[in-house]
Amino acid sequence: MVNIISCNVRGLNAPNKQKEVKILCNEENVSLIGLLETKKKIDTMTDNMFAGWSYVTNLEELYNGRIWITWRPDYYKVSTIFQTAQQITWR
Repeated sequence: MVNIISCNVRGLNAPNKQKEVKILCNEENVSLIGLLETKKKIDTMTDNMFAGWSYVTNLEELYNGRIWITWRPDYYKVSTIFQTAQQITWR
């Protein structure tokens, strides 16, 4: 089964928060995750937590990017339609 989850993970710069999310994704066999309130300033998260996954963020709209949508490209093909500091619309 393919699972999709969304998490409010304020403070994803902390290594322990990154570890918690990575464990959750592995335990629940997650293939697409929406991360909200990340306060992540740079996109090294993908290398540490989601190596090989694709992603979109709102870093272009807000300096500390509060929204990350990350997915396994072998399950999904995602394209951004519209984004602001408060939302990302994708299909």
